Amino acid sequence: MTKAQAKVYAALQAWLKAHPFSPSLEELARILHIKSVSTVHVHLQKLIEQGKVRRIPNGARSLELVPGGSMEDDLVKELLGGYETLIPGVQTVDDCDRLEGQLASLRTGAERVAELVRARRDELRQIGETIL
Repeated sequence: MTKAQAKVYAALQAWLKAHPFSPSLEELARILHIKSVSTVHVHLQKLIEQGKVRRIPNGARSLELVPGGSMEDDLVKELLGGYETLIPGVQTVDDCDRLEGQLASLRTGAERVAELVRARRDELRQIGETIL
């Protein structure tokens, strides 16, 4: 998922938490400060292809998030990277200590990312309330 797609996903997620209906493409474009509605459409199409968003056929305001298709799944996979494959290769106590130190750094980084996500969510909510 690209950064632009993540922004569209986050804006859609924030909108759906605040409203009982999905936003129009024009509303998403305004929220994201994107001039072209077609750009929003391209990003949404990619999210649909990735299985993160679903469009109900023949319906207006028919976007919805797919359960289990969240960005969190991708983020966990990205953060874990190759760590899952390292466990069989751990042969000594020093290996365990080294890996534990790397995981502590990763945990600290994840906490920082969580702070940034919370700040961005608040920012998106504020933008949405301003527009509406």
